[in-house]
Amino acid sequence: LWELVSRLIQDCQALPAEGSIGTLTDAFVMLVQAHVPVAGLSDVSSRESPELSDLTKVGSLIRTVLDRLRELDPLGGDLSWREWVELFQRVLDETRIPIDEERHQGVQVLDAMTARGRTVRALFVLGMNEKLFPRYVREDPFLRDRQRVVLESTLGYKIDEKLAGHEEEVLLFELLSRSATNRLYLLYQRADEAGRVMAPSGFIAMAMRDPRFVATPEEAVPRRLTQRISAQPSIQDLLPAEELTLGCLLQGHDAGPVLEAMGRDQRLFEQGLATLKISERESPELGPFDGIIGAQASTSSATARRSFSPTALERYATCPFQYFADKVLRLEPVRRIQQDHLPPLTIGSLVHESLRLSYERLLLLKWPDGPLDEARVQSTVHEAVLDRFAAHAASQGTGHALLWTLACEQVTELVAAAVASDQAEYLATGFRPVAFEAAAQGIVQLESDGPAVSLKIHGTLDRVDYRSEPPALRIVDYKFKQGNEISPVDRNLALSAVRGFRLQPPLYARMTLPSLPAATEVQLLFLAPQWKQQISRSTFEAGLWTGQTGALIGQTLTTLIQGIANREFFILPDGYCDYCEFTGACRRHDAMAWWRSYRSPQARVLRKLRKQKVQDE
Repeated sequence: LWELVSRLIQDCQALPAEGSIGTLTDAFVMLVQAHVPVAGLSDVSSRESPELSDLTKVGSLIRTVLDRLRELDPLGGDLSWREWVELFQRVLDETRIPIDEERHQGVQVLDAMTARGRTVRALFVLGMNEKLFPRYVREDPFLRDRQRVVLESTLGYKIDEKLAGHEEEVLLFELLSRSATNRLYLLYQRADEAGRVMAPSGFIAMAMRDPRFVATPEEAVPRRLTQRISAQPSIQDLLPAEELTLGCLLQGHDAGPVLEAMGRDQRLFEQGLATLKISERESPELGPFDGIIGAQASTSSATARRSFSPTALERYATCPFQYFADKVLRLEPVRRIQQDHLPPLTIGSLVHESLRLSYERLLLLKWPDGPLDEARVQSTVHEAVLDRFAAHAASQGTGHALLWTLACEQVTELVAAAVASDQAEYLATGFRPVAFEAAAQGIVQLESDGPAVSLKIHGTLDRVDYRSEPPALRIVDYKFKQGNEISPVDRNLALSAVRGFRLQPPLYARMTLPSLPAATEVQLLFLAPQWKQQISRSTFEAGLWTGQTGALIGQTLTTLIQGIANREFFILPDGYCDYCEFTGACRRHDAMAWWRSYRSPQARVLRKLRKQKVQDE
């Protein structure tokens, strides 16, 4: 190998650095003949075996290309090897090798510009729809045709007129129609892939009125494969194997022989066909492919073993499939979009952490009992917010610097407003913070036809407030909102709890903390920079559990727990689907799955919860 390579290097070094086209071409031929045996490259004809006939043809075409280069030698001038290679490659790209030796006088597939002027017996013109053929032509709004004519007549500067494209299209169709000697077929689409109606081209009516043609009735090609086969059974012999298999299935025939001839896995096909029949059935009953996994245990045993969080139950009440994807399968988005700005969830977390750290430091300064000037409170809050943002930046980064600074200022303003509101609340009610991010648990007794069922609940309380006289305990949960106003769900917590939208307040009211009494109320503290009042509160009284509202909440919880125990994780489409993070795995766009979910008794039960009403107690 080294001897061959070293000899090739020596011959390459002996090549002239530059020269005329003929000189460089002859040098290249001598180099190739010395090192690369190419059949057909030399002028001397030799007998070749049938296996080398194609290589001989390639070699003869290369020799033709080199002869064309030699014809340029009289032009004179010296070229470098780089320039000669570019010229050789350009001529080589213009050379074509026919796929088949025989000349075909049959079907040719050409574009309209290439086919114009040719003489054929039958011509099929596809795409005869408006805005396709003729193409969509309109004037330039900034330089109309009449202005282009003025520029041409006064300045002599030729600018093509846009509307002249109509005449070009008419001329092109005229040339195409005259190309056909026996038959002219004009084909157009009735609708596009989305089902939108498409208008036929005006050229079709023009051809129908042309005396040169004898018009025949329009023939509509069915869109469905079964209808096409019924109209023309002979096309089955021309169908691809995949469409033939599909045709057999749609007509109720056995597709096994076709699959065997194709070498496909027939067992896999039969399994998929059985699955398709189940998923495409016209029955209002939900099945295994609609989220009904099947109960594995009774409701009492399921609730006895597990402990639920209020957020998880709220998610099931919103959409059982969301609960299934998040809590059972624990799915995560395949790819997360990188954003320069902080998403609302991140800002909400920073608000929670900044509030916790601010209150912990203020309590060390004897707040809210002791006298503490406003400047000291503001500086404490500002330092706490900066510390939390710095910790977040160290682990997650900052994103865009300006947006990061604006977010920091916004959180500082909200936390300061929340501290001032809590100071006023302390003076009015006597509640003061005593615990933050406290883990708690509780038990809710649920109504059941059989033995009593106890629902274990757990959660993390953002803040716990205590009042000594009269003794009372209040649980506070922070909510960061970016809307323009408070929603009805957050305004009426009792009604939202009965409907399953806000289960944190009633369940938090049932939680207990060591060495502390039971909560008397649960308060949602809203921090909303876009609201007229940035700090707002909604309260749920724990005493509501003893009245009719408490019974309705218990019934709602029983319904949700029974659905989870029965492992019913069907889809429940609504407006929240537009921003659901599990939409990629959801089948709400499947018409049959959506129909079954809407008509199923399980979905009706959850939709009925959303229509419940409560009376003032």
